[in-house]
Amino acid sequence: MSAPAFDVVVVGMGPVGTLSANLLGTCGIKTLIIDKESEIYSLPRAIAFDHDAMRILQSCGLTGAIETFIAPYAPSEYHGVGGKVISRFDMQDPPYPLGWAPNYVFRQPPFEAALRAGLRRFDCVEERTPCELLEFEQKDSCVEILIKNGQKSELTTASYLLGADGGASTVRKISGTGMTSLDFDEPWLVVDVLCSEAVLRRLPSTIIQYCNPSRPATYVIGTENHRRWEIRLLEGEDPRTFEDESAVWALLTPWLKPDDGKLWRWATYEFHAVIANTWRDRSALLLGDAAHMTPPFMAQGMTQGFRDAANLVWKLERVLGGQATDSLLDTYMEERVPHVRATTEIAKDLGRVICECDLMAAQDRDARMLNEFGDPPIVRLRQSLIPHLINGLTLQGTSGAGTVLPQPFVQEGSGVVRFDDLVGPGPVLVLRSSLNASELTSSTIELCEEFLLKRVYLRDDDSVVPENIIGVVEKNGLLEKWFSDHNCVAALVRPDHYVYGTATTASQIEKLCVAWSSSRACSSNV
Repeated sequence: MSAPAFDVVVVGMGPVGTLSANLLGTCGIKTLIIDKESEIYSLPRAIAFDHDAMRILQSCGLTGAIETFIAPYAPSEYHGVGGKVISRFDMQDPPYPLGWAPNYVFRQPPFEAALRAGLRRFDCVEERTPCELLEFEQKDSCVEILIKNGQKSELTTASYLLGADGGASTVRKISGTGMTSLDFDEPWLVVDVLCSEAVLRRLPSTIIQYCNPSRPATYVIGTENHRRWEIRLLEGEDPRTFEDESAVWALLTPWLKPDDGKLWRWATYEFHAVIANTWRDRSALLLGDAAHMTPPFMAQGMTQGFRDAANLVWKLERVLGGQATDSLLDTYMEERVPHVRATTEIAKDLGRVICECDLMAAQDRDARMLNEFGDPPIVRLRQSLIPHLINGLTLQGTSGAGTVLPQPFVQEGSGVVRFDDLVGPGPVLVLRSSLNASELTSSTIELCEEFLLKRVYLRDDDSVVPENIIGVVEKNGLLEKWFSDHNCVAALVRPDHYVYGTATTASQIEKLCVAWSSSRACSSNV
């Protein structure tokens, strides 16, 4: 039988689908990405992402393209009844654990345009718009995909089909996969305003969650003069009322009047917490909003989808390249579902704090939070809320398994670069400086070579590095601290920067490599 026309077809050119195609292109995977719309979505949606997302963008060479459309996230305050501060969040001081600021805001349309422009770097990636998925059928050797390109219908084939086509996903509907509600459905108005210089000086300098029982709201500091208000609609209010600009300005009255800026765009949304019942139906896989939707109160919606893409693409690369069997793709749902569910539950809990509309309950909430976090509240770190991997392809029982390996700045010649840029893609065995790199057994070295495990040694400036090992001098001690915290001398790190497992002694490193070589990531039976 002839080979499929494409290795992967991606449906949906929102941020998650377009990032997925960039990652696939970086891997040299023959990809078609389609969307039924040619233009970038014009209404407000994501405004923030975190350092996981930035590191993923780094892995496919897109950080330079987006840097003018992003800015570090401001500190956050929760204001309770009467405006009293009941909770605070901020990001930690440098050195940042993943080499980037822990959180960012971004301006959506040019950010997405940069992701789309990134696709044109790859001869192996083809994009078609407007192009709509009509149907697909799974065969033994491929997925047959019927698409409508303009007025013409066309049948094409692929080894895998990725549904990144949003909450109303056609891929999910054709697969017959239902969604499970996690019991959070709240109506909100989202308004983006381009503010005048004069009003910027008097608006709050922090992001604020107004936990006001009479009208919950959120104020977000975007890039440049962009400010966002998310305002909860009250019981009995008709969302259609806010199609009228004057009704929107009326809700902005506590902060703005019409001559303070320009209404850029606005829309009403039902904030949902839902998750697809299955994310994989043989060769059809879901990611992003097609697989799950998260309330925006942790600013994790888009980042959740980016993590999906990073998790899935390196596994597709290994399967398509013959380094692993198709069973590796089962770990996608095993890993991502618990992580997404846990993150969504935390976002829900934060949403419950904000959305309380009963005055007495809100007063009780304020007292409870001040008792828990102090008065005034201590500053908590946003990233401390993000869970680790607890299932799937990790060597559970070893310290640090399932965590994300830090990314320090490292020396390269006379300059300084980020760790990932020096080491490059793929699985990596990272060795602590206290370990003599020459202690690796011949069997360990053979396993590394057979299963394409790069070896990286954290060294001092004057350390001798054996042949075929990448010597790294870190500049801010992040990795050394991580090794100390986890009491280990070696970490085997997956291509998506999650730690597969660790070893506490030189003799255990060989066992760690044997476990990796017999895992679903690199089956010796392929």
